[in-house]
Amino acid sequence: MCSLLLTLFHFSVVMDPMFDTSFPKELRRLSDFKNLANESDVTTLRNPRPVWGGYGATLIHGKLAGQFDGRFRSGERLRLVRSGPFMPPVTFPHFEMLVSDKMKSAMEASGFLGVSFREVSKTHIPQIDWHEWDLQAENPRYYPKSGEPEDYLFEAEHSDEAARDLGTIWEVVMLEDSKSDLYRRGGGDRRIYISPRAAAWFQEYFERWTRIRKLD
Repeated sequence: MCSLLLTLFHFSVVMDPMFDTSFPKELRRLSDFKNLANESDVTTLRNPRPVWGGYGATLIHGKLAGQFDGRFRSGERLRLVRSGPFMPPVTFPHFEMLVSDKMKSAMEASGFLGVSFREVSKTHIPQIDWHEWDLQAENPRYYPKSGEPEDYLFEAEHSDEAARDLGTIWEVVMLEDSKSDLYRRGGGDRRIYISPRAAAWFQEYFERWTRIRKLD
């Protein structure tokens, strides 16, 4: 089966100044997209034009704590440092794919094959309402005092309320199996591969947070 390649979405997306953060109400199953997907295409899901560069990427995707202290996991759980109370339905911090609780349910109901989910540890969650900023502005509403993007997160105190409002966050766990709808290839390849029907599903419902480009 010809596959599609899902590359990491490390930057933010171009959005309306005040965008709708609601989740799609009705999502079709992947089987409904089979005839809409071109099986001969090899495409990538990549980042759209950056908003605020690394500053936007940090606010939207967050960081894994292990990028700073070497401990990526607590037991089996990834340790996440990100802003709350809003998180997009799908994010890509440091070569991983994380989804919200609603997104997990939607993927399960839509029939994604070969994936499972592991709860993420919300290690440090400051409250930053970046989703209410003017996302078409040339610059973010403010910069961290240090000037370093990650200090949006580390200069601010953890908020139990923001962490609670995020809900449960899930790591998408993938096999090295090209028959899956999302999978890895191993051998040091950190990219996420995606089936044609799953790529069509993401384009239909989550184009705001992802971008698909056909490879030559």
